[in-house]
Amino acid sequence: MKKHRSLYSLLFFSIFIFVAIVAIAVTLVVSYLSYAALDDASTLPYFLLASSTQLASFAFVLLLVTLVVSRVLTDIITKPLRDINLSHPLNNDTYEEVQPLLKRVNDQRKMLEEQNKLLEDTNKMRRNFTGNVSHEMKTPLQVIGGYAELMENDMVPPEDIKKTATLIRKEAETMRDLIDDVLTLSKLDENAEDTSSIVDLSQVTKRVAIRLSHKAEKRDQEIVLNVKDDIKIKGGTSLTEQMIYNLVDNAIKYNKQGGKVTIELIKKASVVKLSVSDEGPGIPISQRDRVFERFYRVDESRSRETGGTGLGLAIVKHSVENISGRIEIKDNPASPTGAKFVVKIPALD
Repeated sequence: MKKHRSLYSLLFFSIFIFVAIVAIAVTLVVSYLSYAALDDASTLPYFLLASSTQLASFAFVLLLVTLVVSRVLTDIITKPLRDINLSHPLNNDTYEEVQPLLKRVNDQRKMLEEQNKLLEDTNKMRRNFTGNVSHEMKTPLQVIGGYAELMENDMVPPEDIKKTATLIRKEAETMRDLIDDVLTLSKLDENAEDTSSIVDLSQVTKRVAIRLSHKAEKRDQEIVLNVKDDIKIKGGTSLTEQMIYNLVDNAIKYNKQGGKVTIELIKKASVVKLSVSDEGPGIPISQRDRVFERFYRVDESRSRETGGTGLGLAIVKHSVENISGRIEIKDNPASPTGAKFVVKIPALD
């Protein structure tokens, strides 16, 4: 371990040596002047003897005085340093030369506080997330367990077995979707997917529309595509498709019966603009920021009816930010009600 030098000791010995040299110099000068003032050379031996005795006594006293003076001066000089309060580094009344160091300490302290707060927030979010996942999985597990127990005890009529099996399958699908979304979010949190690939956003958007067309038709809805060709971005193909899928799926879920889901994709200058709008009840302005929170639902009862894990829009926001984009929610200008999600992403030149 490296041995550190003591500033106090360094100052003490420096002052001690300085005071001692000054005192010795003064003593020698006084002795020389006394010797020069002698009139009779025969008295020199007596003078030297007396001077030696006096010098010895004076040297002892001088040593004590020098020690005391050195200690006092060192205490005075080092007091502003010893009194530094590192809890508020810039509020200390100390030497100007120390200020740059205190500023660095203050900057480091702020950085550590921010990191600690971020760590606390992350841990809190992780605890909340774990609790929410447990809660969301508890319901389908209870349903599956309950129906399985009924079937095991022959309490389900033969004509209801198929219906019961269908309910069990749907709850299992809910759990599977939840696990898939949790894994996707985990991947996004760790930036595990390569976002440097070239993605043909036009083709991905059309593919998503085809995948969800049957779901829209079952609800008597229409997917309207207004997609310009050959629009490319940098990103991860699977997460980009997941982002668009979640937006369109969300629009279908909350759209009115017989309504339209409109998907627009255009490129202006260096920005790609993707918008997905529906004709549903819309989203109150006060809740538009919160809908991207994990497990947040605007209407809890309706969300249960429409299905979903409560993670879809959180995945969307995370995916958009991972490719340096941003997302906002507006009113649908083509409908008296409805919401319009607008994603802006840097275009690939």
